[in-house]
Amino acid sequence: MSGLRYGERVDLALAAGDPEAVLDVAMAACEACRGFPGMVWDEVVEQLAGQPAGTRTRLVAVIPARLAPAPGGLRDALLYLSLRLSHGLPGEMLAAERREALGRVADCWQVFGPAAAFAEAELDAGRPLPPAVAAALRRDAEGRFSSRKALAARVTEPVLNVGEQWAETAMADILALRPVWRDLLAHATTARALRPTATWERTGRALLDGIGPGVFRARTLGWLALAGRPRTLTLRQDFRDAPVNELLDPFNANALRGLTWLLACTGPDGETATALGALVDTALRRVPHHGPRHPRVASSAVYALDRIGGPDARAELRRLVESIAHRTTLRQIEAALARQESQPQ
Repeated sequence: MSGLRYGERVDLALAAGDPEAVLDVAMAACEACRGFPGMVWDEVVEQLAGQPAGTRTRLVAVIPARLAPAPGGLRDALLYLSLRLSHGLPGEMLAAERREALGRVADCWQVFGPAAAFAEAELDAGRPLPPAVAAALRRDAEGRFSSRKALAARVTEPVLNVGEQWAETAMADILALRPVWRDLLAHATTARALRPTATWERTGRALLDGIGPGVFRARTLGWLALAGRPRTLTLRQDFRDAPVNELLDPFNANALRGLTWLLACTGPDGETATALGALVDTALRRVPHHGPRHPRVASSAVYALDRIGGPDARAELRRLVESIAHRTTLRQIEAALARQESQPQ
């Protein structure tokens, strides 16, 4: 059968009613593309997933015996195949084994391989994802062309990603605070636009009113002071050249941006101006092979400085205009400073 395509070999094994032979072909297809999605492996999985329920039941029944001796990549492939074959069948096969495999992405920047499918199965079963796994999925979904956005949107807990000092502190703090704080943090994570829309700000102001601007300011400035500190959960370095543990978590970065937008609604304040300026510095610190950590966080902090106004904000903008080299942010600072200095003193 060596001259036959994998799909043809699968057909022959199916016709012979030999589930072990079918799995032999499937595993050979997986090894042929080193377990990565696409190519012949994907074709074989789709071919087998389209078989009648009785055929799939027999195939699923012989998979568990193959798990223990299989190396890591093939083991995950077998779990993925079992998941696809089990669709629509009664019961839940190998759920504990899938959760164990899913746990292996807990210290990764993003999910990879079949982990997204395993995460979806957990959510479909009504089980929450482990916090570090949820964080990896959310980071993955923040990529511009990510296919994980809809899946990540189903993850509502924890409200922020674990692994960063400021986020861990914020989540610990709100456990002792009223539920409106959790709602406010959740709203902050939706700050993905260049600037807050009228609808976003209206919702944010309503949440602020439920807390009190002064109370919000005092608590939030403590969180912002921790942004950029060393991670509480060290991530495995992946394929990228940039050291991932020096980057800002992009999901939490949305929340930082949202918090600065809300601070912009609280009026002039010296401590706020200082904290926003420090956040600009943190967000623009250069990371090898990456560049500034997160220019959009810096941009949001400058926007907030411009909005709150007052002598302290002007002083912070003057400091930044002398120290910032990032051109886009510098132009924004210069424009904000020009507006501030044109106002009556």
